[in-house]
Amino acid sequence: MVGADETKFRIAGENGWMWVFTHLHAVVYRIAPSRGQDVVEEILEGSRGILVHDGWVPYEVITTAQHQLDLCHVNRWLERGKVLHRVEPRPLLKVVDAKLVGPGHPPTEFFEFADGVRSILRGSIEWSDDHPAAPMSERMAFYRGLRWDMADHLRREWKDPDAQRIAGEMGKRRDVLFTFLIEPGVPWHNNGAETEIRQGVLYRKLSGGRRSWTGAWVLERLLTIYRTCRKRELDFLSVVREAISGNGSPAFGPPSGPARNLS
Repeated sequence: MVGADETKFRIAGENGWMWVFTHLHAVVYRIAPSRGQDVVEEILEGSRGILVHDGWVPYEVITTAQHQLDLCHVNRWLERGKVLHRVEPRPLLKVVDAKLVGPGHPPTEFFEFADGVRSILRGSIEWSDDHPAAPMSERMAFYRGLRWDMADHLRREWKDPDAQRIAGEMGKRRDVLFTFLIEPGVPWHNNGAETEIRQGVLYRKLSGGRRSWTGAWVLERLLTIYRTCRKRELDFLSVVREAISGNGSPAFGPPSGPARNLS
């Protein structure tokens, strides 16, 4: 299972992107001038297993793996819609009454749409938590039922433009909403990758590695080694000493190639 995330920053007077790909036993950072599918293909081409990510389209280029859409990201779509409708954002896992934060009539139809989506997603998460040892036949039956319920809800003739837009986005991704139900151990969220991207942003600000593309190349490798060492409970300095000796590190493989020329 791989989680993926990315965030934007400035480097050498240009836009840059910090990508992170996290696994149970490793973390890979990649700093690139692109947020396109070329980076996804470079890191994940041929990957098998399950890829957990937000709704960013370039991840769909990986057809050798199953996908799980981050359900927290779906809730953010709903929250942004609620902000536009002057409604206080609400969590996914907790039932909270809608609260208007501005004047005007309540957006009744958007409430109905968002509450329906949240109810189905929350039900899937609660069922998964309550049935960790459920047999595959039971998982498949529940999975098929939820897919049908969600499709029925999304296909309703919503007139609210934000409900229409979100229903369209979710309809395209209906096949990747509930993978976690039939793949025990796969999370319904992308919190692991989001934690790693926050760590990467923090170290990037402290290191000054964003000042040039060569610095970014060094930073991405040090971050990759450091965060992977944390996952594997290895001593970071010992691994680095082995790597700079020219022999590589037994825990990581041979040395990486020379710095990329991105100028």
